[in-house]
Formats: sequence, structure tokens, C-alpha cells
Amino acid sequence: MADYTKVYQNFRAAGAEVVAISVDPPNRSAALRKDLAIPFPLLSDSNRATIIEWAVLNAHEKGGIAIPSTFLIDRERVVRFASVEDMMMRIEPRAMLEV
Repeated sequence: MADYTKVYQNFRAAGAEVVAISVDPPNRSAALRKDLAIPFPLLSDSNRATIIEWAVLNAHEKGGIAIPSTFLIDRERVVRFASVEDMMMRIEPRAMLEV
């Protein structure tokens, strides 16, 4: 998230919004957003409905967390790009800007 924070204004200038989703409860997500000065929304999926629906649930970690993933969704809510990642191989924010 820190990398996206650094280039957030570039996404806004391109007409895009950045949103992060966490399995943490809303109060914990809000505290994290404040502590890290994240300028974009950090949503809570504490019941894991979204990460299950999007097939990015890692059920083997900490009671179920999201597999690091990046999606580009257009205004009509069509997924135009998806990258299901791991900790060692993540798409760079600047590459997402190019997409």
C-alpha cells in the first residue's frame, strides 16, 4: 500500500481511484489507514465475502486472509486487468498506471 500511496495523485490525475480491501475489522482498517497516512479508501471485508467471491482467499493464513491481488475495474465494473500475486512478485504501481 505504501507504493500506491506514493503515486496516488498520478492515479487521480489519470481519472482513476485506488481502493484497498483488508480482512481486518473496520476500526482496525481505519486505524491502519490513519497510521500509514493512506490517502485512498481502505475497506473492510472482515466476513471475507469479497475475497471469497473473487477467489483470492488464502484460508491457510491467520484464519483466512487475501492473497495479494491487484484489479483494474472500469466504470462499468468490468475487470480489465487482474494480477493475483505473491509477496515476492507484485505488479508495480507505475505498471498499473500504464494499464
